[in-house]
Amino acid sequence: MPVVRVGTAQDAIEIATTFLERYWTPVRPLRAERDGDLWVVTFEVGSVEPRSGIVKIGRKTGKIIDYVVNEQEHRSRVKRVT
Repeated sequence: MPVVRVGTAQDAIEIATTFLERYWTPVRPLRAERDGDLWVVTFEVGSVEPRSGIVKIGRKTGKIIDYVVNEQEHRSRVKRVT
């Protein structure tokens, strides 16, 4: 897999959206912010009972480092992607 530098918020949103669409639809990105060597993308997924969460993406690699999807105001699932 090629190394992809993630230079802009739009790049981070595209990576996060592509990843999340494997598991949920629709995906609504809310914002992307740089945090050191990471991009943190905040989003909502689902239409009947929308859930919020975050995806952390390595700025230098473009890899998903971690993601969390919340259910009913509490953290219900944390999955680490390697």
